[in-house]
Amino acid sequence: MEMCDNSIGRSAEELLRKVAAASFVRQNPGQACPASWRPGQPPVRLELSQFRF
Repeated sequence: MEMCDNSIGRSAEELLRKVAAASFVRQNPGQACPASWRPGQPPVRLELSQFRF
């Protein structure tokens, strides 16, 4: 969900890019889409073992 105030401009192209990225990530567990990712570009592989919590 994305919330916007009517006084803040929005980009339909960016919203569609985010939807495509969310769909890709859901279909490809363990991968992520970096900022400005576009369909067809390589994703980032997530290795949760590299993070310490």
